[in-house]
Amino acid sequence: MVIGIIDSGLDLTHEDISANIYINENEIPDNNFDDDENGYVDDYQGYDFADNDPAPQAETSFHGNRVGGVAGAVTDNEIGIAGTGFNTKISPLKAFQTTSNISKGNYEAIIYAADNNYDVINLSWGSAGGFSRFNQDVINYAALEKDVVIIAAAGNTPEELDFYPASYDNVLSVSSTNLDDSKASFATFSTNVDLVAPGNQIYSSFKDNEYARDNGTSYSAPMVAGAAALVRAQYPELSALQVMELIRVN
Repeated sequence: MVIGIIDSGLDLTHEDISANIYINENEIPDNNFDDDENGYVDDYQGYDFADNDPAPQAETSFHGNRVGGVAGAVTDNEIGIAGTGFNTKISPLKAFQTTSNISKGNYEAIIYAADNNYDVINLSWGSAGGFSRFNQDVINYAALEKDVVIIAAAGNTPEELDFYPASYDNVLSVSSTNLDDSKASFATFSTNVDLVAPGNQIYSSFKDNEYARDNGTSYSAPMVAGAAALVRAQYPELSALQVMELIRVN
């Protein structure tokens, strides 16, 4: 199982992350050639869509490394944390520019994950309002035509509103709870939210082999993404939509 972490990149050498990073074995690294002919050069360990290069290393923002750790940090290694995905691989698809941290290439990354047969993608970003037919079409392509489970954070504005991409059709929208399973004070809510997961004081991988706590639906979503990978492994006959519904109703 492979989870695409579309975010600010991963710390590729972090002690609790590196062993679970997905390797594209059809690509030879650093030869400046598109060996697997998928349109991307040297995408051996994911890709940086924001800066258009094959180095999805977290550098200025380690948000993605925290998110990736929740979903897929190495288990049973007696260090750090354990990702909910157990032996699932995580793939950094960087969609935030290194210099400015401005998002770019987010939906291109979704198409990449879909075309390269990823099983799950996690989207711990977005904004209120701003529905886009184009973006919905990209989501539909990934979920319906390429059979990818799409998990997204519902947002950290404590109001009833639609937050995208979480509120698009064919996305499992995840909001946050506190330590006592009550709704987190910062969490967005709406009729488009499908379920909740812990999002308060979440301990995860940070930079330079460090660990840190943080709050947000950004961390609730990858908990569910890891769970979705486990469901897909256990029930390979289920479609992406069936996996999302199985998680939601249970």
